[in-house]
Amino acid sequence: MPRLATSTLFAAGALGCVLPFLVLAFYSHPALDDFAIGTALRTQPILSYTWDVYMVHSGRFSSSLFSAVFLLFSFYPSAYPYLIFGFIGLFCSGLFVAAAALVPGPQQAKSLTGSTLVILGLSYFPWPAEGLFWLTGAVAYLTPLFLTCGLLILLARQYSSPEQKHHSSQWLLIGVLGLLIPGFSEISALLLLLVSGALWVLPDLRPVRWQAHWVGIAITTGCLLTLLAPGNFQRLHARPGHQVQVVHSVILALTGTTYLLINWIGSALLLALTMVMLPVSQATARYKGRSLLNRLTTGPIWLWPLLLLTGLFGSVWFCYTVQGIGPALRVKNILYFYFLICWFLSTHAVVGRYAPAWQLYYPTAWPLRGAAGITLICLFFTDHNHNLLHDDIGRAPNTVVQAYRDWLSGDARRYHQTQKARYQQLRTISTDSVQVLPLPTRPRTLFYYDISYNPALWGNQAYAQFFGKKAVWVQPPPEAR
Repeated sequence: MPRLATSTLFAAGALGCVLPFLVLAFYSHPALDDFAIGTALRTQPILSYTWDVYMVHSGRFSSSLFSAVFLLFSFYPSAYPYLIFGFIGLFCSGLFVAAAALVPGPQQAKSLTGSTLVILGLSYFPWPAEGLFWLTGAVAYLTPLFLTCGLLILLARQYSSPEQKHHSSQWLLIGVLGLLIPGFSEISALLLLLVSGALWVLPDLRPVRWQAHWVGIAITTGCLLTLLAPGNFQRLHARPGHQVQVVHSVILALTGTTYLLINWIGSALLLALTMVMLPVSQATARYKGRSLLNRLTTGPIWLWPLLLLTGLFGSVWFCYTVQGIGPALRVKNILYFYFLICWFLSTHAVVGRYAPAWQLYYPTAWPLRGAAGITLICLFFTDHNHNLLHDDIGRAPNTVVQAYRDWLSGDARRYHQTQKARYQQLRTISTDSVQVLPLPTRPRTLFYYDISYNPALWGNQAYAQFFGKKAVWVQPPPEAR
């Protein structure tokens, strides 16, 4: 098992990964959808807004309900960075606690597991601008990840307790979470339906507690409510001339899935930290008590690798079929964490099946431990271009390093000052039509969308309505004048 010093160093590393995002939260600013939703909720009750979205636009009923946080932003725009700070803090805490809750045994092993997931989750977070610092994205895509962490924590507690103990209130909360999580996006619904269906079909993995049957019903209900919503079909029929090309979309989905797998598995840091987790995984596999982690991996050895491939392919294929394009970057945020869960469950299943008797341990000699630590640090700062894009050559090797660059270089501060100056101009100027200066810097970690120099576009109109203006636009570039 890991020593206290090892778990402490990893915990410090996880905290170092979280720190720049918490700092950058106070330099974050709303994107166009944030202004549009904030304006809509000033005059429309949240339940009415949820019903309209569900019937006309999409089945994301949970996302619409949780948009209630926009009421605070709508009436107190200065609260925006505090909302983002809260979302990031809850998400990172949830990741750490959920990973630790799945591992029985000493606190050092729990801390190491939680720290590892936080480090990997933030280091290769595909697109923080859409997933962390955009309030609409945080509500729709970050919240289900956080709630899934809560679901895993509660299930781990239930399966570790004696079978005769019943915690009805906790089971009820688990059922509510199971109903809500699919309602944030169609991708969440597809992945939950796939995993829960696999666990129910395989006899070795069926729930042993009768209360879990109600949880399965709640999850299935939430998935069906999301996928079969009238708004989904309204959106499809609103695209005249769109024809589903099955063969073409399958080829594109296979290519896209391969790209994602090469992208994520190609990280040497992932492979190195997987090796670090092997002794913890072996100790957990030997654990004689009740363990949700062990129960999830007692089925066929191919189960979680198959769910990984099927979930990624199905999600990418769904995007190509319904939208005609691949998954948005904010969708890849969800797929990346699905990949991490399936990856480590697959690894744990292999260790439990083929290496229960081997003695896996950490090196005790300080030269070896020092070399291992230096190797991990080097991999963190020099790993591969995680987006596999030619334009990203020479950029930061991972998302955490990029966040530090945006913070320490002053780009985030300059971006923040320009945005504040804009708001001040819009509040103080009396004319209904306002031209504002373009952003001098667009930090990669923070920047998502900006208004354009065309005041007729919907984003400009939403921006203008939020500030009580008729038209707002950015000073056009010289070539557009």
